[in-house]
Amino acid sequence: MALGRLHDNTLHVDYLGSEVFSNDELCRKVQDYNAVGIAIDAPLIIRNQSGMRDCERQIGKLYGAKGASCHTANLTLFPKATSVLLSQQLQTMNYEHIVGNQWQIEVYPHPAIIELFNLEYRLAYKKGNVAERKAGQFLLASHLLAIGKRLPFSLQLCNAGSVALTIAEINTLRGVQLKQNEDKLDALVCLVVAVLHYLGKSRTIGDILGGYITLPS
Repeated sequence: MALGRLHDNTLHVDYLGSEVFSNDELCRKVQDYNAVGIAIDAPLIIRNQSGMRDCERQIGKLYGAKGASCHTANLTLFPKATSVLLSQQLQTMNYEHIVGNQWQIEVYPHPAIIELFNLEYRLAYKKGNVAERKAGQFLLASHLLAIGKRLPFSLQLCNAGSVALTIAEINTLRGVQLKQNEDKLDALVCLVVAVLHYLGKSRTIGDILGGYITLPS
């Protein structure tokens, strides 16, 4: 989870953690932080009994050749998905999908990263051997630290918790620590996409009827 605020063309990251929270805990943190928008790396709307959601098929067509196709989400595989239940709970707190004074969006980091940094292929920071994953994390961290060169805001980590960003730091990580660092980098990507959505610099693949994925425009 990453919590941040945009001020003077800087995205200040106030909290960044890899803890596992219940939906109730997540909603309390969102409420306590008074968040305007929320970007979630998981399916928020699943209504198809089988097969892929239409937004997943569209992402596959657009980004499959770049190694960023979607995993399949349907009610047979995920009859009571935690992410869908979270989304519904957020709706009771007036966080509507995509638009409104308070909103929530679904994000898929791989194509988002491709768009954010104009990449030809997805970054291999989730799969491969340990050395490949570490190299991928370092590349992603380097891109995030330099977002001010491509986006209308820069990134500043406040008292956000430890995240390994240099190759020396990342090389010290093992096992669970490496996975937790990956999760923190994913959270930062979602936060960046949330800010772009707030600024009107995003596009939506799919719709709220069958599910959607929000990307940087």
